[in-house]
Amino acid sequence: MPHGDQVEAAFLLSCAVMDLFMRGLLVLWARLGRRGPSPAMACGAHVHDIGEALAMAGRIAGENCHRKGAILGLVQRDGPGVESATGEDEHTLPPARGTASTDLRGAPGRLLRKRVKKFVALVPAVLTAKDPEVVHDARVASRRLQQAVSAFFPKPRSGKARQLRRTARRVRRALGDWRDCDVLLDLVERRQRRARREAKRRAWELVRAYLLEKRSTERVRARKKLLRQDADDCTALVRWLLDHPPADGARPLGQRLSGKVRDAWAEWQSALARAQDTQAVADLHAFRVATKDLRYRLELLHDLGLEPMKRQLRWLADLQGALGGWHDLEMLHQAIAEAVGRPAIVLNALPSARVLLAELETERSRPPKDVERIFRLALEHPEHTQMHHWSARHSAPAHHVSSVDAAGMTPTKDEENA
Repeated sequence: MPHGDQVEAAFLLSCAVMDLFMRGLLVLWARLGRRGPSPAMACGAHVHDIGEALAMAGRIAGENCHRKGAILGLVQRDGPGVESATGEDEHTLPPARGTASTDLRGAPGRLLRKRVKKFVALVPAVLTAKDPEVVHDARVASRRLQQAVSAFFPKPRSGKARQLRRTARRVRRALGDWRDCDVLLDLVERRQRRARREAKRRAWELVRAYLLEKRSTERVRARKKLLRQDADDCTALVRWLLDHPPADGARPLGQRLSGKVRDAWAEWQSALARAQDTQAVADLHAFRVATKDLRYRLELLHDLGLEPMKRQLRWLADLQGALGGWHDLEMLHQAIAEAVGRPAIVLNALPSARVLLAELETERSRPPKDVERIFRLALEHPEHTQMHHWSARHSAPAHHVSSVDAAGMTPTKDEENA
């Protein structure tokens, strides 16, 4: 430290010492005033108390001077203590809990509080709102919250971190079938409006009635599950988790997030290769899940300002939209089969059943153009190459990854199937 800065720091320390001694004397004066006005008692019986009070003030002043000196740079925070005027090595203060590698204050803490706040606001809104998009927003908020908790609190996680992830996951799964019915109803109503023949409109009305009944059942079931989840408690859980950051052995947050993105990118590539090879519904669905996982992990890096990922996120959002369109059509075909397959429909609405089966046969026999478009968007987009370059730049040597880090970065079965 330059000489001028040392003089200024020493002056500030001396002011702090005087301030602390004056506070101690004021406290002592108040004690004497409460014990009585007798001068004899003040000068005789309490001389021992005066000595104790001044000694305590001295100890407090010494501790605080050491702390202030650490802040000003006169005393080292970590490592061996500095040499005192007597030539002895002074002990430094222990490092504060939550070092730079695990500290979740600042941007990470703000992001986590923002996400839990939105999640907590949307869960009760689902119970009363009539807008189907509220259900969708609640599911998205739960996924973002779960992703943040998984990234900020690596394995082995505390019970409260697991509880927070579990609540978000259960809410999302409880709303899944309800959301599917909302999406399918929108598709069916659009097809019904476009139908020119009355017979086809009646046939789509049959599917619509089936989906309305199913949505009513799923909505009741989902609301019962939501009432069992204490979403309001998530705020207290986040507050506790931010006050108790991960152990100091965890890698820095930026490295952990980059590792998670690399793992998600590797899984995405594997899922894409399997989907291309088989074009099976199960493998395409797995690729859709891998795309979501990669997108939300990249979103964390971007939202924290660690990596500029705006273009990659736009690409993944477009790809997720294309995969969502394919998935919605698959669900619609499934809903048509379920609606037509009921005995009452076959016996009492056979003409409408024939119309729907003909529509289903026509659509199932078409070339899979939507699947080809998905693969082109995944492979030929410029951001696919950019992600390859990013992954190569951020590849970490294997010896830097401990067993704890590997456990924290590996996606769980719940995360893959979320």
